[in-house]
Amino acid sequence: MLGTEEGLLTGLDLDDARRLARDYGAALTPDLAAYIERSALQDRRRRRRTTVILASVAGAMTVLAALSGAMTLVALHNEARVQTQLMDRNLLVNEHDGDTARRAGDFPAAIAKYAENVAIAAKLVKREPNEIHWLFNLANAHGHLGMAYALRGQAGDGARAHAEYAAAMGAADTLAKLDGLTSNSGAPKATPEQRERRVRLQGWLAQQLARWP
Repeated sequence: MLGTEEGLLTGLDLDDARRLARDYGAALTPDLAAYIERSALQDRRRRRRTTVILASVAGAMTVLAALSGAMTLVALHNEARVQTQLMDRNLLVNEHDGDTARRAGDFPAAIAKYAENVAIAAKLVKREPNEIHWLFNLANAHGHLGMAYALRGQAGDGARAHAEYAAAMGAADTLAKLDGLTSNSGAPKATPEQRERRVRLQGWLAQQLARWP
C-alpha cells in the first residue's frame, strides 16, 4: 500500500488496534501502544498523500476539461467562419451566373440563382443583423431578383418584381440607419464607398418602384 512501512498495521487490522487502544489503552504495554500509534500515524500520512494525489488528478482533469471545452469552441468558431466564407463566395458565384443567364434571356435560371442569393443573404443577416456587408448583399439580391421578374414579364411578375424591390429598399433603409454608427474600434461602420453604393442602390430601387407600383 502507498507509503506503508513494513510491519505496521493497515486497513481492518489498524481499525481493530484503534478500538483496542480506545477501550483498553491503560492495559496496553508501552511497546504495543507505541506500535499502534506509529501505525495510526503512518495511516494518516498515507491518507494525506492520497488526498493530495487525488486533488492533483482532479485539478488536472479540470484543466483538461477546460482545454477541451476551449478547443471545441475554437473549432466551432472556425467552422462557422468557414461556412460564412463559403456562403459569401456563393453569393458572388450565384450573382455572376444569374447575370449571365439574364443577359442570355434565360430568366428561369436567373431567377433561381437570384432567389438562392436572397436565401443565403437572409441567413447571414439573421446571424449578424448589424453587419453592413450582409445587409447590402440582401438588398442587392432582392433587387436582382425583382429585375429578373420584371424582365421576364409573365403574368404576376409585375407584382413579384414590386415585392422584391420593396424588400430590397427595406434592407437598404436598414443599412442607411447604420451609416452613422461606429464599430468597437471607433471607426465608422460604413466606409464612404459602401455608403455611395448604398445610395446608388436606393436611387435605382426608387426608380423601379415607381415603374412597378
